[in-house]
Amino acid sequence: HNQTSEIFHSWNVLDDGPVTFWCKVSCEDDGNNGYDRLEFWIDGVEVGRWGGEREWEQMSYDVTPGVHEFRWIYRKDGSLVAGQDCAWVDAIDFPDGETPLNAPRNFTADIVNDDSVFMTWEAPLTRDLLGYRIFRNDIEIITILNPDILQFIDPDLPNGSYTYYARAVYDSGVSDPTV
Repeated sequence: HNQTSEIFHSWNVLDDGPVTFWCKVSCEDDGNNGYDRLEFWIDGVEVGRWGGEREWEQMSYDVTPGVHEFRWIYRKDGSLVAGQDCAWVDAIDFPDGETPLNAPRNFTADIVNDDSVFMTWEAPLTRDLLGYRIFRNDIEIITILNPDILQFIDPDLPNGSYTYYARAVYDSGVSDPTV
């Protein structure tokens, strides 16, 4: 009770096309799918929701080129037990594309000693990472070719306004900037 299960996949879609999958649910239903339910999200927007007793059916959602995050979430509320209290997702098919080059996660930049900026981040969830590029005001200030280094200090800065971000470096290219 009061639990969620989810799967997600990031995909760089190369051409317009649908993401398709088959789903089935067996759970409590209030008519509005507000209790137990399976949800489908694209880029943080819920685009599908199913509850109650539903047999296998194929779903299809059109997507445009670019990096998208697809997420399936099953939510079980804290009250009634109904049906098998679960959902199934199978035979997921994405449009032509490729796995994106993941950016560093949880990037922070903090002022220290009134004239320096201390940055930290977490490694992206991926393999084949070579290191990072750090940018100040859209200009690269350092390339770190060691994926285990997860911090950097930009010292002795004059007063001013600065914007920082990091990009992950791979054999096959460089990620999008951190957000």
